[in-house]
Amino acid sequence: MTLISTITDSVNAVNWANTEHVVPKICHGYLLKKYAQSDIEAEMTYQSGLGTRAGYLNTLQLRQFCDAHGLTSTTIDDTTKLALDGLPMLNTKHLPYNVDYGAKPYCSMTSRECADAYLVAKKLGYLTSKWDSTLASNELKGVLDVCGHGALYVNPVDNSYVDFANRFYDENANSLDYMLKLFEADKVNNVGALDYAKDVLWAYLNANHWRVDHYDYTPTWQDYECSGAGFTLIMARMRALNNYSLTNWSRMLTDVKARFLDNLWDCPQWTFGATRYYCVIHHHTSNTQRRLPETVSAWFMLHAFYRMLDTTSQSNIRSLLDGTTKAWEYLLSVSGLYDSATKKFRNFNDSSVSDTATCRGVTVLFLQGIVPQVGSLCPPIYEHIYVWGTYMLNKYFMFDLGARTIRIPVVAGDMKFIYGSSPVAYTFDSNGVYEIKFASDWNSIELVTRILDFDMSLLYVDPIPPAPPVPPVPVGRVSVSVFNP
Repeated sequence: MTLISTITDSVNAVNWANTEHVVPKICHGYLLKKYAQSDIEAEMTYQSGLGTRAGYLNTLQLRQFCDAHGLTSTTIDDTTKLALDGLPMLNTKHLPYNVDYGAKPYCSMTSRECADAYLVAKKLGYLTSKWDSTLASNELKGVLDVCGHGALYVNPVDNSYVDFANRFYDENANSLDYMLKLFEADKVNNVGALDYAKDVLWAYLNANHWRVDHYDYTPTWQDYECSGAGFTLIMARMRALNNYSLTNWSRMLTDVKARFLDNLWDCPQWTFGATRYYCVIHHHTSNTQRRLPETVSAWFMLHAFYRMLDTTSQSNIRSLLDGTTKAWEYLLSVSGLYDSATKKFRNFNDSSVSDTATCRGVTVLFLQGIVPQVGSLCPPIYEHIYVWGTYMLNKYFMFDLGARTIRIPVVAGDMKFIYGSSPVAYTFDSNGVYEIKFASDWNSIELVTRILDFDMSLLYVDPIPPAPPVPPVPVGRVSVSVFNP
C-alpha cells in the first residue's frame, strides 16, 4: 500500500455526483479537481435563493472560498449581494444577527464569513453603510469591554454576550480575528481595530492563558486543547498585519514546539495522557476524542511555520512525516479516523464516515506526502472558518489525481515527495507556485512548471523575498533520482 493508492481509494469512495449542498464537500472537491467554478456558482445560487439565514451564511462562506481561489463572475457577485442584503443586522447596529441563544439574537464570533463580508461589501460598493466596519468594530469593542475578554456571541444593542468558558480559541481567538477582519476592511480609517486586537485581546491572552510553554484551554481548565493550530494561525495573521511585529511572538513559537514537535509523537497535541493517536486530540488530559478537522489545521500550520522554526524543530517535522512509520500510515491505522472497509474518513473517531470527512482526509494525506528539506511550502495564512481546513488552502494548492499533478507554493530549495513506493527529491531554484506532474507510479517527476510569483499582498507567516521574474512556462522534463537520506 502506498500513499497515492490510499488517496486514490478514498477519492473514489466519495459520491461526487451529489454535492449534498454541503459547503465543505464542494470546496474540498474543487481543490481535488472534482468540482468546477460552475458548481460553486450553482451552490451559491441555491444557498442565496433559500432566503434563510443559514443560506446567506453558506453563500458568504463560498464567497470567502472564491476570493481565496481567485474566482470571479457576475453570478458570484450577484449571489453575494443577495446574502449581504438578506442577512439582518442586530436592530440598528452594524453586527449581523446570525445566531440565537436562549431565545435571543446574537452575532457569533465563530461566523467569520460575516467579518469578511465588510470588505466584500466595500469591494462591490454595495450596502456599505449597512456593512460599516468602523462602526461594527466600535460596537464589538463595547461588548468585549463589558465582557473583559473575547466572547462567543455578542449583542451590541444592550452589550450582552455569551461566554461558555473563556476558551483560548472559541471565545478569544475568534473575537480577535473578527476584529482583524474588520481592520482589513478599512485599514486607513479602522486602525483602532488592529490596536484593540493586539493591545487588548492579545494582551489578555498572554496575561491569563499563557502557562510555561503553551496557551491553556481556559484560565482554570489547563492543558492542551485541539484548536492550537487555528489559534496559532490567527496570531500569525495579526503579526503579519502589524508589519510582522508582535509582542510575545516568541511564546507562540514555543507553543508550537511544545504542542506538536519537541517530543515528536509524544507531544501533548498528538496524545491522550501517554497514549499516542497520531492525530489531534480534543484535550490532552480530559477528552480522548480524535479530530480530523483540527488535524488538517495542524499539518497546514506546521508546513507554514517550517521555515520560521529552528533546525531541531524542522528535523522533527521531517521525522513525523517521514519516519520508519510515516504520519499518513499512523493516521490510517491508529487514529480511529479512517475506516479501511469503506476507504472513508470520519470527522471524529466517535462519528460515522462521510463524504465530507473523506475529502478532509484526502487533504491531510496530500499535505503529509510533502516533506520539506531546505525548501518548504509557503502558503498564505488563512483561518477563515471555525474548525474547517479547506479555506486554508488557497489558489496556490491543487491535487489533480487524474492528471497526476499537484500545485504547491514553494520557497526555493530541495523538497521530497513520498506519494509512491519510492521517495522523490526535487530542487526548486526559485520561490513561486509550481505544478508538478508525476509519473504513473508517482515514483518520479515528469514535468515541473512554475506558474505564479507569490502575491505579496497576501499574508504569510514571515516575509518572503519577491521571486525573480521567470516566465510561467514549463521548464521541461526533469531527471529525478530517488532520494537517499
